[in-house]
Amino acid sequence: MNQLGGRKKTLFGKRLLVCFIVCASLFILGMTETVFAEDEGTFTLEEITVTAEKREAELQKIPMEISVLRTDEMKKFDVNQVYDLEKILPDISTDSQVGTFVIVSIREVETGLWNPMFETTVSTHLDGIQLTRFGGMENFFYDLERVEVLKGPQGTLYGRGSTAGSINMITKKPVMNEFGGSFEVELGDYDLYRTSGALNIPIVEKLAVRVAGRSNKRDSYSDLGYGDADSMSGRISIRWTPTEKQTFTVSHDRVHFDEEGYSMFGDDSIYLDTYGDVTIVANSDPAYATYPYMQGGPVHARFESLWAFSPTYKDNNWNRGDLYGVGFQYEYKFDFATLTVEAAHRNLEEIKNFMWGGAYLNPVGDGPVYDQVEVTLRDPILFVITHTSSDTDTIEARLTSTSAISSGDSYEWIIGAMMQDDKVTEETFTWFAPYYVRVDTQSSGIFGQASYSPFDKWNITGGVRWNKDKKDYMGIYLFETYFDLDTYTMQVNRDMSADQWTYKSFEWSEPTYKINISYEATNDMMAYLQYSKGYRSGNVDFGANAAPPEFLNAWELGYKSRWFDNRLQFNAVIYYYDYKNYNRSGTANKCLQDTDSDPANGIYPGDHYCDDVASNTDPTAAPPATAPPGWVPGEPDGTVDNYDYDNSYGAGYVSVSPGGAEQKGVSVNLMYLLTMNDTISLNAVWRHNEYGTPYGFKQAILAVYPEADNPYRDYYDESGREFGGAPIRGNMGYTRTFMFGSDILTFSGTLFYNGKGIDQFVNYGKENQYTMPGRDAYWTGDISATYQSGRWMPSGTRWFIRFRCNNVWDEDALDSITYTDDAGNFGAFPDAFATGSGVISGRYINPRSWGITFGVDF
Repeated sequence: MNQLGGRKKTLFGKRLLVCFIVCASLFILGMTETVFAEDEGTFTLEEITVTAEKREAELQKIPMEISVLRTDEMKKFDVNQVYDLEKILPDISTDSQVGTFVIVSIREVETGLWNPMFETTVSTHLDGIQLTRFGGMENFFYDLERVEVLKGPQGTLYGRGSTAGSINMITKKPVMNEFGGSFEVELGDYDLYRTSGALNIPIVEKLAVRVAGRSNKRDSYSDLGYGDADSMSGRISIRWTPTEKQTFTVSHDRVHFDEEGYSMFGDDSIYLDTYGDVTIVANSDPAYATYPYMQGGPVHARFESLWAFSPTYKDNNWNRGDLYGVGFQYEYKFDFATLTVEAAHRNLEEIKNFMWGGAYLNPVGDGPVYDQVEVTLRDPILFVITHTSSDTDTIEARLTSTSAISSGDSYEWIIGAMMQDDKVTEETFTWFAPYYVRVDTQSSGIFGQASYSPFDKWNITGGVRWNKDKKDYMGIYLFETYFDLDTYTMQVNRDMSADQWTYKSFEWSEPTYKINISYEATNDMMAYLQYSKGYRSGNVDFGANAAPPEFLNAWELGYKSRWFDNRLQFNAVIYYYDYKNYNRSGTANKCLQDTDSDPANGIYPGDHYCDDVASNTDPTAAPPATAPPGWVPGEPDGTVDNYDYDNSYGAGYVSVSPGGAEQKGVSVNLMYLLTMNDTISLNAVWRHNEYGTPYGFKQAILAVYPEADNPYRDYYDESGREFGGAPIRGNMGYTRTFMFGSDILTFSGTLFYNGKGIDQFVNYGKENQYTMPGRDAYWTGDISATYQSGRWMPSGTRWFIRFRCNNVWDEDALDSITYTDDAGNFGAFPDAFATGSGVISGRYINPRSWGITFGVDF
């Protein structure tokens, strides 16, 4: 097995990496004498001000692990969307499910549930207002002042969905009495065309307007088309300061996207291989004689998937959506405190049209144990239309003391209250599990946090929040649908009678709190110990059942320091998490065996009918009365509907709580201002995550759905199983600035390391359980160069040109890898191979890409 599939590229990449390290080391050694020869105090690291605790404070003075990316850093590191955060901040992980639905985790505290009805573990805020849906979130990364990432439970100040932390996007605000703005356009490979701009307009002395927008287009890395970008975003904000004590800010933003969509198999690249005694043989079907990847041997089709799909697939695979938000903020400064009132309405409308298709390995020969497989296409027989709609209204009022610990005062405090009304509706039309579900969530909370310095250099912070969540479920699950492959249309026969609907309500009321003790040994050195409790309200699944709330007991020991007259910054954190009720999603199916002797129902008597339409094998069966024209029994073409499903069970996802988990890790951040023109940075994390004892997935499903059976996979006790991504991740960066009069040339290079993936257990919990190695570790690198000048421009105006290249040596590593001794679609051949043998699937990292940006700031 060759996981990388490109040995020459790997060797070149390693040589380039060695060259980069050697050159950087020689440069550092050569500059060391110059560094200490300069007068002390002539250059220092810049102090960064954040609003992480809903008040302005210096980043290094806050006893909490916070990562900040500002505008210049985002441009330097090519951070244009939420997915880009994980390469800069190694303790963040992102993934995409079903189009633009983004899953974000911090410190490997996983959401584990990908439906937009379910709660997140990372709360995301835009100017203080929570975005309860991750859909389309990648389109907010423009005209930002900074992005703050708070790590660890943030329930005290940020409330709902912040068990793992919070991501706060702070936009640039209108500036009084100042006309200015910026504009830039980027062109690159894969037909990249990205434009963005902003304009600050002073209306009168105390009133200003800021308008900003972005257009983002890029073709897919894959020949299939999935993963492209085509969106437009805009934002307008108005700020009014009628008096020195009052500030009104009103904002409105919109996003529209229309992209290729999502595929459930072979979505952007196909990696298929085997291990043990299994070999891939040529497909015997003469129709596939011209398919190069079906002639036997492993399939390492890096971003080549179109061969496994028909043109009709691309035409019927798309993802479209619109988002908008209206926000209001009012501030009044009393002598003792500042009153802040924030309110907003946000809306999301998204329609996804996608199919299941692609390539997979299927056993050939006589069973029950197979040693040969062939590449088989599933093109496409599963058709899904999903419509997601959400409306969220939020209001929060808080009072923040004027006194502040970071300003030298002995105390500070904040109190507040919030209310949120969040409605989300999801309607899916598909032949295997159609449903209409609406969940209305009413959240409210009161909170307070205070800090007190009882002794010199010591500080104690305590916070508490009382949360109340009520969820109302209304839905109808598993109604009749028919899919016509000839026209690629869905016909729906939905019974909306009262007895078909389900209504349920759930309520939870829980406190969250934290206590933090910090010691500031010197003005440049701080240590702290923190305990915080995280809470995530219960998740309501499609079948109107709810998993219990999650609770996270988090301990964190941190250290922040500056050395060499504030030229070297070193921060480190050790954390330990004790997770209770770690929710997971799974299937709860009840497959019916038809005993009706009347073939008019379209299902042959005796068929074990669940999701596999191929089981309808009787060619003499009469079509159902409501079947569309051209319906032919016995053809596995998706035309059989679900009218013989038990209404209490389905193939959809359910949320359950199998047990707890234990998570621990270490993160290190270093930044060294070597000279006025040279900066080195290092970020690294190590983590270890494992499920608690007991952790019974199957038992948890049966506790909620006692008659369920799951034909696709069995869920065994996973007590003690390690989970998550690579235990070690990190990056190392170097920036060099050259001065040519008033012109500036900045060069940046960053190396990214993604360590070896954790070992994978096959048949976990069974007698024939065994272990396979995780995916290989890999390095990648990005570079950028920016030239800024004011030549030929009016005073105060500068132009720039920037070149960037990501994954410089085009590393073709695997981002993920999966082993299984099941085979066929949905594991149709359970335990198909001898112990220690099976099939492998994987997904590649993004290929090399480049772009050139032209811009002007005025």
